[in-house]
Amino acid sequence: MITPFYWHFEDPDIGLTRSLLFPFFYNSSSPRGYETMLFPFFLHTKRAGLSESVWVTPFFEHSHDLSGWSTNLYPFLYLGRSEESTHTVVAPIFWDFASPKSRVTIAFPLYWRFADTADNSVLQVAGNTLYMQKKAVGGTDWQFHVLPFFSYGEDPNGYFWNVLFGLAGYQRSGSYAQVKAFWIPIQVAGPSQPQSQTAKVTF
Repeated sequence: MITPFYWHFEDPDIGLTRSLLFPFFYNSSSPRGYETMLFPFFLHTKRAGLSESVWVTPFFEHSHDLSGWSTNLYPFLYLGRSEESTHTVVAPIFWDFASPKSRVTIAFPLYWRFADTADNSVLQVAGNTLYMQKKAVGGTDWQFHVLPFFSYGEDPNGYFWNVLFGLAGYQRSGSYAQVKAFWIPIQVAGPSQPQSQTAKVTF
């Protein structure tokens, strides 16, 4: 030790070496790994066969381990994977989070998409368009809307279409049929209620 700036330590039995030049430099190495720091610009740590991390200035960081990896450029860019999940963030305009069960993608402010693999559901907004999908008895219930002009959708029992939220429109569900004229629904066939097994938003 050379007080107060320099300190050096070695343990030959375990292959450990440590050096410190206060407050700018620190290094520690052994068969288990090493750590090197040049304050405040650089940090590199490694555990042999387990993990590794690198910092360059306070803004860039990359690390990886047995479960995945991550790369970050603070505060704007965040990329990575953990097990079967991934994330991509370009703040503040783009977010994407994916896992085996769901995925969320947002390109602010024009694109939003939320998907759930458990029930095969999708909610997607792109500009003035809206797409909705979900699992239904016997198949898939889906709808597509170009707001506010036109809508079309199908399910295992039938389909519908609308112009200007019902200024004109038609709905068929099994033997049930309905037309819309000037937003007034008029039943033209079948029982008093549609036979669809799922709730439907038919705007």
